[in-house]
Amino acid sequence: MTSCDQVAASYVNLAGLLKSENRLMEALPYFNKALDIRERAYGPDHPDVSAAQISLAELLKDLGK
Repeated sequence: MTSCDQVAASYVNLAGLLKSENRLMEALPYFNKALDIRERAYGPDHPDVSAAQISLAELLKDLGK
């Protein structure tokens, strides 16, 4: 696992924790940061980017957006 992977995974873990505590707006920037890191590291078609997009989409759905 590269340092980019570790940072992105940490952001996803923090966002997931915040989401589980119903702190949805606080989770949003961390899901966005994880997605940005993974897109820059792997490009738009990588499976890790897709996973980050799904996590962000689920949060946005929960927020009613």
